[in-house]
Amino acid sequence: LSLCVFCLLNSGESIGILMLSLLDHAGFAVNAVTVVLGVFASMSGLLSISMPQFLTAINHISVMKYAGVLLSLLAFEDLDITCTPEELQVSGGKCPFETGQDVLTFYRFDEDVWLPYI
Repeated sequence: LSLCVFCLLNSGESIGILMLSLLDHAGFAVNAVTVVLGVFASMSGLLSISMPQFLTAINHISVMKYAGVLLSLLAFEDLDITCTPEELQVSGGKCPFETGQDVLTFYRFDEDVWLPYI
């Protein structure tokens, strides 16, 4: 977890330094970094389940994608989920997710995302 936080902080600072190197105005660079980090956070996999192929390729350079997978694995592995009676009424009598593995499968985080990079 600490390595994940360390990588996220360093990647954010690196993007900030890159933008300050490319742009002359510091205020505009800060706004550009905010937009870039916001897009990467949206594409990390929690908000966007299926994306076009070119966005998926861009997403592979983002540290946030791997941080989202790592944090999801830490949170949902070996988790049992129970639904309240109100949730069961809305979902037709069955919990949409009964285990943490169901959530990981839904987000496609159960696939081996590290293997191509080793």
